[in-house]
Amino acid sequence: MNRIANDSFSGEVSTKLQLRTPFINRKPGKEWFWRLRIHHPELTLQKPEPIAMVRLRAINPTVVSNYFQELGQVLSALNLDGKKRKPQLIWNTDGGGGITV
Repeated sequence: MNRIANDSFSGEVSTKLQLRTPFINRKPGKEWFWRLRIHHPELTLQKPEPIAMVRLRAINPTVVSNYFQELGQVLSALNLDGKKRKPQLIWNTDGGGGITV
C-alpha cells in the first residue's frame, strides 16, 4: 500500500468509525504515515504486480462455474457435503508440495 492509498483508506476508516483524529480534511499527514511505519514495522510498501495472463483467463465465469461444479462432485463423492460437513478434512496444497490451511 502506498502512502496515498493509505491516506485515503485511513481517512475512510476514521470517518466510518467516527474516530477523533488530528487529520486535516479526514486525511493524515506525512508525519502520521511515517510514525505508523515506525510503530508497525511489519507493514511494508509494495508495488502492485500485474496479473498474469493465465490468471486473467482463469477467472472467466465459465471456468469458475465449472470449477465449483467439479468441486461439488468431489465433495459429494468423498462424503464431505450435506448435513455432516467436514471442513477440517479439506486441505489445500501449493505447487511445491507445501500444505496451506
